[in-house]
Amino acid sequence: MQKVFLSIFICLLFSKLSSQTIEPDLDYYNSGQLKWKGQKQCITVKEEKECKPIGFWVYYYKNGEKKSEILQVVSKGNTSLPTRCINMWQQDGLQILKNGVGFYFEKETKGRGEFDSLTYQIKDSLYNGSFTCYRKHSGQNYYLIESGQYSDSKRYGQFKFRDTVQLYEEETLYDAKTTSAYKYFHPNFKIKEEGKTVDVKKEGLAKFYNDKGTLIKEANYKYGAEFGEYKEYYDNGILKTKGQYKQIKGFENVSTFDPQGIEHIRKHPSDNIPQKTGEWKYYDEKGNLIQAETLK
Repeated sequence: MQKVFLSIFICLLFSKLSSQTIEPDLDYYNSGQLKWKGQKQCITVKEEKECKPIGFWVYYYKNGEKKSEILQVVSKGNTSLPTRCINMWQQDGLQILKNGVGFYFEKETKGRGEFDSLTYQIKDSLYNGSFTCYRKHSGQNYYLIESGQYSDSKRYGQFKFRDTVQLYEEETLYDAKTTSAYKYFHPNFKIKEEGKTVDVKKEGLAKFYNDKGTLIKEANYKYGAEFGEYKEYYDNGILKTKGQYKQIKGFENVSTFDPQGIEHIRKHPSDNIPQKTGEWKYYDEKGNLIQAETLK
C-alpha cells in the first residue's frame, strides 16, 4: 500500500513540475508575406521548454503561392518521426507532389554564392527511391555532387559524392541508422582510403593508399579516433612504422564557421584522444630496424 501512495505522490509531483501544450507557429518574409504556418508540441520540465513541430504544416513562396503541405508526427516519447510530404508545388504553380506521391524539390542557399538543389522521390508520403543533390556557384550551371537512395526517409544502399564531375567518395550503408562502409578516391580514381563507420565515426580497420594503389597506412579506430595497432609503409610497400595507440581524456579542436564564413576553433572535452603507447618500431626503406622505443 505504501508503494502505491508513493507512486501517486511521484506522479502528482511530476505533473506539477512538467506541462505539455500545443502552440501555434507562424513565420513571415521581410515583405510581411506568410512564410509558414503550423503548430508545435511543447513540454516544459522545471521551467525548461522543449518544442517539436506536430500536425499539418503549410509553407509559402515569397510571391504568396503555396509551396508545400507536410505532416509532422511526434511519438509518445516526444521524438520527431520522419516528415510526411503530402503536396508540393513549384513557384510557377506546377504541382510536383500530389497526395504523397511524386518528387520533392527544393533549392537551398549554402552561403558564399553557393546554391544546392535537392530532389527526393516520394512514395506513401515518405522519401522512397532516388535522391540527387546538385550545386551551383554564382553565374555557373548546376552540377551533380551527391546521389543515392532512400527507404522510408532513411538512407540506404550506395551513395556517391562528387566535386564537379570528379568522384571523390563512395559510401555503402548496411544499416540506415548506424553502420556504413566508405571509400575516398584520388583524382585518378584510385582508392585513397577505405574503412567503416558506426554512427558517422570511423570504427575498426582503415586502409590508406597512394595514387598508384600501393598500401601506405593501416590504422584502427574507435569512436572516430586511432585505437590499437597502427602501421605505415613506404611507397615500395616496405614497413616504415609500427606501434599501438590508446585513448585518453583530454581536449580536441572543434572547427565551426559563422554566417560570414569565418572559421572559429574551440577546445572540446573528449574521452577519445589518441596517444601512442607501448613499443614503437621504425624501419628504413630496406626493412632494417633503425629505432625502437617503449612508451609508458
